[in-house]
Amino acid sequence: PMKIWLICQYYAPERGTAQLRMSSLARLWTSLGKDLNVLTATPQTFQGEPYPGYEHKPPFFTELIDGVSVWRHRVKNLGHGQPGRHGLRLWGQVAFAWGLLRHWFGQDRAPHVVVASSPPLLMGLSAWLLARHYQAKFVLDIRALWPAVLVQIGLLNPHSWQYRLFRTLEHFLYRRADVVVANSRSIAQHLVDHGLDPKKIYVLPDGVGDEAIGYRTTAAAQTAAAQLRNQLQANPLAKIVLYEGPLGMAQAVGQVLDAARQLMGRSDLLFVIMGDGDDRSRLQQVAQGMPNVVFLSTPTDGERRAAYTLADVVLSCHKDVQGLHTHVPPRLLELMASGAPVVAALAGEGADIMRRAQCGLVVPPEDSHALARAIVYVLDNPDKATDMGQAGPQYVNNHFRMTLVGQQYLALLHQVVDGK
Repeated sequence: PMKIWLICQYYAPERGTAQLRMSSLARLWTSLGKDLNVLTATPQTFQGEPYPGYEHKPPFFTELIDGVSVWRHRVKNLGHGQPGRHGLRLWGQVAFAWGLLRHWFGQDRAPHVVVASSPPLLMGLSAWLLARHYQAKFVLDIRALWPAVLVQIGLLNPHSWQYRLFRTLEHFLYRRADVVVANSRSIAQHLVDHGLDPKKIYVLPDGVGDEAIGYRTTAAAQTAAAQLRNQLQANPLAKIVLYEGPLGMAQAVGQVLDAARQLMGRSDLLFVIMGDGDDRSRLQQVAQGMPNVVFLSTPTDGERRAAYTLADVVLSCHKDVQGLHTHVPPRLLELMASGAPVVAALAGEGADIMRRAQCGLVVPPEDSHALARAIVYVLDNPDKATDMGQAGPQYVNNHFRMTLVGQQYLALLHQVVDGK
């Protein structure tokens, strides 16, 4: 069988778009009989602490997750959730990149293809070196345009040495890869516009697992939603407006709080902010004195689905910067698949997908007045909200089902390995 090394710094049980994409692909490819190994770091919480059960693991170890062979490299605190400590993340990336080389040179199980998921970029260099060493094909999977996005959201100084390093490494990896896989058409177009050969670029979007499409109607989902309403101590008639996802600078979730402030006069609304990230502490301070806002920590998969089922409207948003227009925001496809109507403060590819799916309303990013109006419109027009909620799962099933995306990706890997 084809031997695949899937290299990604972030993987399950961590939760996020990158983790979901890589773990879903790994499960599918393993189930189809491929000899697959995931090379990743030890999982960490947003606060930079080891996940429960990983506190005392050795520097290098293996485990089996959902039938997938996962090889872990211990990386110390990366500074997640700690403003001003982004330097720690860089050193964490260096440590992981070095660990890959230290542990994987000289193995007797050479791969046919090495797939590296970026960002971060540094481990991409290690992945390329490993592919060269074993005379394997090198596939670079791009989820976001580093370092441009980091500069635009204010996390990286464009005059810094780190920016120059990332910029040089970005171009190096694009040109050395046998194939570059972009998870959006906009990223692919950006690469072509900057001189990359379009023949080596393929678009394979993120996907949603079959089990996550349209589950709101199941009895189990309804029971879990009722339990969550009790946990929130929400009025049975209260309408739930949900934001679930990362709380970072890129998402600009402050616009959700601004909309909630404008709607404080409506006693029937409760805004639930579910997640963690660098901006959580600041957001909680902003929300002090707002009785219509409650914060919950990063949910398990079951808690997330309960929240989607409970919600009368779900939100997706990002900061209004050009670099974020090229990618589909975290959770958007899952929100669409849930069966709840979506209100999205987006521009670019995510907004285009929403409009094609007709599963909700799109407003400009960081326009809290437009966001508040859209929320009210959906909540006050239940028939239209029902139509929107039904359209989302159907569109995701037809265009973003993970089994379909994963099979297309695997077919591409076969072409690359066979030299076609």
